[in-house]
Order: sequence, then structure tokens, then C-alpha cells
Amino acid sequence: MFLKNKKIINSTTSNNLPIIFFIFMFLLNLYPLIAFKYSVLVDYPNHLASFFIQANIDNDNWLKYNYFVEWHIKPNIIFEWLGGALAKHLDIFIAGKIIIIVGITLICTGVLLIRKSINGCIDNWMIIILAFIYNFLLFFGFINYYASSGVALIAMYLWIKFREINSLNCLLLFSAISTFLFFCHLFALAVYGIFVLGYEMGIYRYDRDKFAISNVVKSLFQFILPSILFFIWHSSLTNYDYGSLYKYEDISWKITTLLSPIVFDFNKNNLYLTLFILISILFFRILYRSGISIYSELKMPLIFLFCIYIITPIGIGGSWAVDLRFPYILILLLVASIRFDESQASARNFRTSIVGIGIIAICFKVYFISSAWAIFGQQYQELEDALDHVTRGSKVITVQEASKNVQGYDTFLYHHIAALSIIKRSAFWPNLFTVNLTPIYPTVNTVHIHSSLSKQLSLSDLINNKFKNGYKYDKGAVVYWENWTQDFDYLISMRFENMSVIDIKNLKLIVRGSFFDIYQIVH
Repeated sequence: MFLKNKKIINSTTSNNLPIIFFIFMFLLNLYPLIAFKYSVLVDYPNHLASFFIQANIDNDNWLKYNYFVEWHIKPNIIFEWLGGALAKHLDIFIAGKIIIIVGITLICTGVLLIRKSINGCIDNWMIIILAFIYNFLLFFGFINYYASSGVALIAMYLWIKFREINSLNCLLLFSAISTFLFFCHLFALAVYGIFVLGYEMGIYRYDRDKFAISNVVKSLFQFILPSILFFIWHSSLTNYDYGSLYKYEDISWKITTLLSPIVFDFNKNNLYLTLFILISILFFRILYRSGISIYSELKMPLIFLFCIYIITPIGIGGSWAVDLRFPYILILLLVASIRFDESQASARNFRTSIVGIGIIAICFKVYFISSAWAIFGQQYQELEDALDHVTRGSKVITVQEASKNVQGYDTFLYHHIAALSIIKRSAFWPNLFTVNLTPIYPTVNTVHIHSSLSKQLSLSDLINNKFKNGYKYDKGAVVYWENWTQDFDYLISMRFENMSVIDIKNLKLIVRGSFFDIYQIVH
């Protein structure tokens, strides 16, 4: 039977993971986060600005003029709140790093606990999970979901461990856990719900327990309260235009997302690393073909998660890269679920070979991420220093001219860099995340020039605009720059190819940097 077989398997498992070595590799992974002031992730400056506003708005009149903080029943706010709470007592950049490190710790803890619950011990195979710490989710700066996925993994372990306790206690415990996940992140709650359903269906599939179907139904009761909270929150979004309900991309995007746990950014070095890992796994799998399987407990959850991932579009209700949220959890659960027959040398050799590849991948990622962050860190610091020339509380607008990569790195990483103006000068920046999922809102003084979902503006967009403020030109995005020469005080122009000064009579150049110009807008 399903549960009995687990005990037999566990009794044969050995080769415990050396804790000291795991801790060493874990800390090695943290090196870029600890060594560099700026963790260069796409959305990350936006989150830092949110934390900064929460922490300082009561003592900063300029922030009060531009923004206000208000808490409502809504998803995705636990780590927003934690970041703000930390920022009250710590440097904002340290507070942000702690959120990421907490997320990494939760993720590793959750996977290790799941492995122990089904394998009987934590073997040296689990060093592999550290090779996936730096991935597309982190690159894009989805730190709320990234950290929340660790909470979801721990919740999965708790379901495996305590699902058979007294029915009332089970309902109360897991209703609380599911509700907490709702406030952590909606997608983390969704991943956990899919896992629970898959796990219960797996018990029915492998045990044929006559009570299995009733247990499936009972397992869903824990989601009643989060569902109620979701509908309360969703009913408040009547004024939120998110465009089309869903959107699909072509097959190349699915391939990209499927590889996203391995890849960190768009740099060619990551392509080489991905090819190396995939070819190596294929080679050693052909070479060592026996003694490797998947524990029955996680077969059905893996199937459920993979099927949901395949049918999930890139966009749902205004949220982008929805399907990107699944492969990371999927690969971690897959790693946790692989069983090695210790009596077969082939299985042991395969494990040793892949662990070696994992260690190489960890070192490779740490080196190249550190190299990249050293370069970007200098540029971020350059802009932060230049912001001393911006008047406190000013309204700042940005344009970005190039789509070409800079030194092989993607210009996505500059899209939110201007959020530093909020941290440095208590400025208003129209693209700060505020819509429905954070406690930050524009005030009556700034709401007319606010649009957190807008695309990155080009200079051509700015000067050739023919639409009025409030015109909806994309999903959830509105024109906010109609009267930019009157509504804004400074223009930050990021220019990677065209190095010429912008020749517009309203603009007075005050700072010329290596990749940006700051202009005062003369009213």
C-alpha cells in the first residue's frame, strides 16, 4: 500500500547529507546578496521603494504629499509588510536582502522537509536544490512570490505530515495555513492547492482506500475561507481595467519557462550553462539507467502541476508571466521525489555525477552573477549619487532609448532603476507598483499622473503623444504624460546607444552620467 511501502523504502535509505557541506554551499549562494549593495533584479527597486515609503511616510512630508499607505484585505501583502517593518530599523538595501534571504531559507527548508518525509532522511542528492536558487523568478524580481513559494513548500510538507490528524483539528490548522498563503501570494496558494489535490488523488490511485474520495473532498474544505477572502478582494476591483482576461504566447515562451529554474538571466553564459546541464543529465541518464525512480507520494502532484503549467497562459487578469510561477516549484518537487536504489551502483553513480554537476552550476552562477552585479552596482550607485541634484519631493519621469543589451546584459534591469529617486529624494515616480497588491497609493496630488502598469517610455512616446491623460493604451496602462512639461519636475533619460543631448527648450541638462542624463524640466 501507498503509506506502508514508504516505510519499507525509508528503512533502506542511507547516505545522509553532510550538514556542514550543505551550509557551506548555501552560504556560497548568498555571496552575491551579501557582497554587493545592489541586488540587480528587474522589479526589485520597485519593491524597495514600497518598503521605504511604508517605513518613512510618517516622518517625511514629501512622501506624504506624493503617496499614502493604507492596508486592506488583499493578497500578496505579507512580505510587503515584512519589508516595510524591516526598513523601519535597517538600511533599505539590507531590508530587501533579508526578504530575499528569508525566501531562499524557506524554499530550502520546505524542500528538505518534503524529502525527509518521503525518503526517511536528507541525502546528499539534495545539494541539487541550491543550483536552482538563482532563476528567472528571482531575476525578474518577483520577490513576493519567490519568498511565498517557500511558505507553500513548507505547507506541502505539513499536509503530508499532518493530514491524518483529527478532522476538526486538520480543518482548523490547514484553513489557517491556506489563509496565510492567501495573504502571502495568490499563486503560492494556487500551487499549494494543486499539490493537495494531486496528493489526495495519488492516495486514491495507489492505495485504493475506500475513504480516499471523501478525503479528497475534505481536503478542499481548507480553501473555503481563502476563497471568501478572494471574492471580497476581487469585488473591490471594479475600477481596475486589466485588459483581456487571458493571453497565450508561442511555444518558445513555454520552452523558456520550462528552463526557467536553471536559467538566471538572458546572458549568453546562462545559455551555455543550461546546455551543459541538460546534455550532462542526458549523458549520465543514458550511462546509468537502472535503480532510479520517483516516490509514489509525489507522482500525482507532479503530474497535476505539470498539466496545469501546460494549460496556463502567460497572462491572467492583468498578471504577467503566470505560467512562469510553476516550473520552479515543479523542479524542486521533482528533485525531492527521486528515489535511488542504494543496492545498485548505477543509481549511486548517477546521483554522484549529477551532484557534481550541481556543484559546478552553483559555482558558475555565483561567479557570473557576482561579475554582473559588480558592473551594474557601479551604474546604480552612479545614478543614486546623481540624484543629489534632484529637489526633494519632485516628480520624476523616465525615458529609455535602447533595446540593445549593455555589455551582454538585458536592459530590463534598468526599467525600475528610477525608483531609487523615491528612496533617495522622496520623489514621485509614476511607475511605482501600487495597483491592488501593495499598501501604497498615489495621493490626490499625484493620482492624475500615476500609472504603475505602463510600459517603459521612449523619447518618441513622450514628445509625440496625441492622447489625453487617462487614455487606456494597453492592459491596465494609461497615458500619464500628456502635460509632462508642467506635471513633472525632472526627466531621467537612459541612453545606451544614442549619446546626444536631448534638444528640447523645456529641458535643462543638470547631470550627464555614463548611461543616463538628468534634466530639469523648466516650467
